[in-house]
Amino acid sequence: PEIKELVFDGNRVHIETSEAMQITMFFGSKAPSCVRGTLENPVTQADFEIPEDAKYVRLNVYDFDGRYADTRGFSMKELGL
Repeated sequence: PEIKELVFDGNRVHIETSEAMQITMFFGSKAPSCVRGTLENPVTQADFEIPEDAKYVRLNVYDFDGRYADTRGFSMKELGL
């Protein structure tokens, strides 16, 4: 999969991707946030709110063939949070 755009705006993050099965935001919690699609209705974008207690932010995109693309981890300090 391809990450086409990644935008941080305050405590919000927007990501645009090629057609994907799932887009996941990890932030140091045991319960990451995710948006899921289906073969008939794949996801190509997602918007997430970064929790106040997040330790970092990293996003993964998974396609229907089991491949994935990752961003690097971004610290809260780096994001101005």
